[in-house]
Amino acid sequence: SAGAALVLDIRAANTAEVWVKLVLEGAKCGETTFRSWLDHAVGSDASRGVVPSLVPIFGAWHARGSSARSVLASIATAKELDPGVQSRLVNMVFELADRESGARGRRELIQEVCGRRDTELASAGAVFEEQTRRLFEESRAEGVALLLSLLGVELAEVGVRVLQAALLLLAPHDLEAFGDAQAPYLPTIVGANPQLASFPALWSRVGGRGAEVLSQLGSMNLSDMERGAVVEAIISSGGNASVDALVRFGGKTASFRGLAAIASGQIQLSWPWRSVLSGQPDTVLEWLESLSSPSLRDLELGSLFVSPKATQTRLATVWKSGVTNASSVVPRVAAFGLTLAFWEADVKSPLLAVCFQPTYDATGNSRLDYDEWEWLQEYAPSSSFWRDWDKCERLAAALARRLEQQDARLDTVCSILRGGAAIRKVVAVLNDDKGSRQYLRSLRRAAEASPSIGTREQRNALFTDQ
Repeated sequence: SAGAALVLDIRAANTAEVWVKLVLEGAKCGETTFRSWLDHAVGSDASRGVVPSLVPIFGAWHARGSSARSVLASIATAKELDPGVQSRLVNMVFELADRESGARGRRELIQEVCGRRDTELASAGAVFEEQTRRLFEESRAEGVALLLSLLGVELAEVGVRVLQAALLLLAPHDLEAFGDAQAPYLPTIVGANPQLASFPALWSRVGGRGAEVLSQLGSMNLSDMERGAVVEAIISSGGNASVDALVRFGGKTASFRGLAAIASGQIQLSWPWRSVLSGQPDTVLEWLESLSSPSLRDLELGSLFVSPKATQTRLATVWKSGVTNASSVVPRVAAFGLTLAFWEADVKSPLLAVCFQPTYDATGNSRLDYDEWEWLQEYAPSSSFWRDWDKCERLAAALARRLEQQDARLDTVCSILRGGAAIRKVVAVLNDDKGSRQYLRSLRRAAEASPSIGTREQRNALFTDQ
């Protein structure tokens, strides 16, 4: 009663408000409604000095038709309210909102405060951040709805803090609620919560702003592992992020991952990828070398961007690891490997044994592309200008010279020349040159002495002109 006397004028003839009646009835009957509320709002050490600023709030609390919103408004307009007391009162209002309509009520209350242009509630910013966290814990749908409502809106100081807290609480699956209207804000969202960039869900919704998001991420101090996770998310999402921007952001990691995705069929070898990788032959070679056992598809892809006439030693090692045990080799990979085998100039090279026959067959069937023949033509010059067009003869002549020069054994010849047509062509080349006829005769003698070497087709082709 003594505290109430500070603000009550018992001589006034006005109609008493509800809170006045509560105070007076409590004083007369010994009830403690006001005092209990005061203790809850301020604490047990509440003094008479706080009563003037709290009584109007108490009145709003018990007024007919009052709600969490109306009480919060009374707190926002209260004069000379201690920040600590204000925070406790705001928490009490959220408890009231929760009783009124659960998570939706809490979300609506936060949303309303975020848009207020006054600053009376700025000191309670930490409370609103905590309430935002509680909202996400209780109902992620309401939490995401709150965040979406704040994007693109002019916010008060409290609203900025709430938005920042909500952005940090955003999880990848929450992005499913995002539509085209929210796409422009994704760079800002990633700037506040960069971990989202490690999930495909973000990149599937980023649309044409992928480069902008990558630029935002590029300005951050991300580790190589973090950058790799972003690259993986982009490629896995199937999004249309700029290849140039992706490689600028991810560097060699992005190129390696892109090559692997193209080789596996996860993504297409688009023109942007082709353009970027064409300028990185060293990176492509490093990618091939990083594979313990490159597949034929890996080698075929690599052959589009590296030349068999550069860094031959490294390329020969890569090609041997990829084709040595292959049962069949596509023409491009075979032609690349045969070019390396001619460079090695060793008839015992596994590249020669694996790659000559499929290259010869592709040449005879006109399935060798212009750039593939361009690799080989300097190693297989024509013997006469009028026979320049016969690429099979040129390949056979190039091989025949090497076989004769190195006095290759019959089993080596049979491991290289597996088709009858190729053997007959080589035999014809050897037989046309007096200097190599002696070598041809030695092969035939070896075949007669060792009937187990070679197939019937190979042996018959060896004796074709006899």
